[in-house]
Amino acid sequence: MRNLSRSCAKFSVLLMLLSHPTFPQTHVPAGNVNGKWLKQNSPYLIDGEIKIPRRKKLIIEPGVKVIFTGHYKLIVNGILEAKGAKQDSIYFSPSDTSVGWHGIRFIEAEGVSRLEYCNLKYGRTTQPSNDDFTDSIYMFCETDPECEYLNYSGGALFLYRSNPILNHCLISKNTACQGGGGIMIFYHSNPTLTNCEIKNNSAGLGGGIYCRDYSSPNIINCSIFRNTATNNGGGIYVQDYCNALIEGCKIEDNIGYERGGGIAYYTSAKPLIKNSDLYGNYSHLGGGIYVDEFYNEFREQPGKIDIRIINVKMENNSAEYGGGLWIRDTMGELIGVTICNNRASVAGGGVYIEHNPFFFSFSEEKLCNVYMNFARMMGNDLFRLGGEGAMIVPLDTFTVKNYSSLNAEPVANLALSIQNFKLTQVNADLYVSPDGDDSNSGLSAGEPLKTLKIALLRILSDSTNPRTVYMANGEYIFNETDDILLLGKHKYVTVKGDGFSDVIFGTDRITIFTPWYINVWALLIYASMLISVLAVVWNVRMRRMRMKSELERKEFEAKKLHEVDEIKSRFFTNISHEFRTPLTLILGPAKRIMEKSTDDTLKTDADFIERNAKKLTKLVDELLDISKIESGEMQLKACPVNIVSFVKDIAYSFSALADRKKITFNINNGKDELQVYLDKEKVDKILSNVLSNAFKFTPEGGKVELKIIHNEKNAELIISDTGIGIPAVLIDKIFDRFY
Repeated sequence: MRNLSRSCAKFSVLLMLLSHPTFPQTHVPAGNVNGKWLKQNSPYLIDGEIKIPRRKKLIIEPGVKVIFTGHYKLIVNGILEAKGAKQDSIYFSPSDTSVGWHGIRFIEAEGVSRLEYCNLKYGRTTQPSNDDFTDSIYMFCETDPECEYLNYSGGALFLYRSNPILNHCLISKNTACQGGGGIMIFYHSNPTLTNCEIKNNSAGLGGGIYCRDYSSPNIINCSIFRNTATNNGGGIYVQDYCNALIEGCKIEDNIGYERGGGIAYYTSAKPLIKNSDLYGNYSHLGGGIYVDEFYNEFREQPGKIDIRIINVKMENNSAEYGGGLWIRDTMGELIGVTICNNRASVAGGGVYIEHNPFFFSFSEEKLCNVYMNFARMMGNDLFRLGGEGAMIVPLDTFTVKNYSSLNAEPVANLALSIQNFKLTQVNADLYVSPDGDDSNSGLSAGEPLKTLKIALLRILSDSTNPRTVYMANGEYIFNETDDILLLGKHKYVTVKGDGFSDVIFGTDRITIFTPWYINVWALLIYASMLISVLAVVWNVRMRRMRMKSELERKEFEAKKLHEVDEIKSRFFTNISHEFRTPLTLILGPAKRIMEKSTDDTLKTDADFIERNAKKLTKLVDELLDISKIESGEMQLKACPVNIVSFVKDIAYSFSALADRKKITFNINNGKDELQVYLDKEKVDKILSNVLSNAFKFTPEGGKVELKIIHNEKNAELIISDTGIGIPAVLIDKIFDRFY
């Protein structure tokens, strides 16, 4: 019974493990699909072409992954509802990115399909076998939606007579060999795209989105960037009665190699783009936007494109012609548009207008801003080619490069009505001189402007970065064209004298002059003073270097003398030891002769020998003492001594010398007995040497005095004389040996 229960428990656990969806995987074969795909069965592997038939609906839960195992497609004739969540997106991708999948194809889909938070990646259309593939294939698709054209466009999404809604979808890294690398909107399709991100897609036409043939998509708050078209429309391509609304979008860093880096509009449409930014796009014609009716080869009638561009900013786009905007034979209007910092390698850095201008205009109610664009050859901001008559261009802001031509070419064909010169060509400091020329750049002292007003017109007056006008010495008198009141309108502009000049503002003139303390002579004096200070510093430094060198030389010589002295000391020490032995041998016989001989003459000679031998022995001992002192081996042998009687015994030995030289010799001892500890032998030598020098250098009739002073701890011997003394400059040498 117990074994049976245990077996049942194991079996139950096994069933639970098998039923748990650890690695779910659902294969979907080719055919019709509908119903609901659940997250717990994800991923769904598509093993062939599948279709949502009419009157059917497929619901895909958040978090589902749909993986196409080959180059298959999902055809929607009914309704697809793929509503993911922000943190739980739905993914459509191939198992092999090199092969890709064929995308979702909405073909006359019923109702409204919805895709939210869906990621569609690595879609790829079929490559045509005919190298001469042209737009002629489109004609067959107008009557037959199943024609081969479906295979060549729409890398991730293809719409034919369908109106799906896409919200917060990511469409990335898809490719179409013909049109619409990300999305192809075709033939009466009216989808809505909101908050979508369409990036890194590529196609022949419309790298991100391609719209054509009576479609009216709404593209709102989308980011369209880094898409590529080998022909036209790097970001978006609009053609043939497609009335696309583009609002609140960011269209950045797209490339359309032929026309329209950001957006290209072609033939017979009424599009609207507003409140959007086009930044950093590139093309051969129209780096930001390209607009061209292209109605027929003889151009005998006006174009039918009626475009409105409202509150759009085109910045840092580039092209060969028309860095910001390229327009040809087009109706429409620019309203409150800002075109700045765009570049053209040939002409029309900001705007390039070709042929008939009568059907296209700049708004007079909400003025446009065109400034700080650059063209290498012609028309930094505006350039017009062909057409008849002048084109009125009212602007709020316009670049002033050359005051006579206003930087628009040709001037005769562009009648500019500039309402406000608040911003001009340069956002930099400028230079003005009475000898200057207003056609100069003014950006350096070598190319100064002549007129203050022109300088003020060229400086950004409402900038948050203050700018300065540097004026050369002279007087600038104001008249109707050179009004000092302009300074009040340019509150961020500072007027300064060039270099070290002072500026005096008058009611009718500005005077620029150089004060005396900073004129040429003053600067020369300052320079000479500086040179003098540098010379003094140099001399002091050189003197210090010489003193240091001299000190090092003396230290070297002292070191050498010390080495020689050590050699001599060692020599005398060695020879002294050698002398002691024969002297000892001399003293012994001399002493025995004196003791045993009865001959007085012989005793006298022996006594003479003994005294001189002892004197020589004493000299040898002094040499040994010197060597001991230098080596630090000399030791004092102190013993208690009555210093008064000891000193008097030594002093009395000089009495005869004092009488002979008639020198008064006094000994002042204070008290008769004073016990101290001293080495009698050393003190005897020191005192004898000092007294000997005192008597030696004191003339006859002089005086030598010896005092013994004591206190509770010490005794002090003071010897004074009336001799020649020691010069003050040599006092520090008294302890130098042999000096």
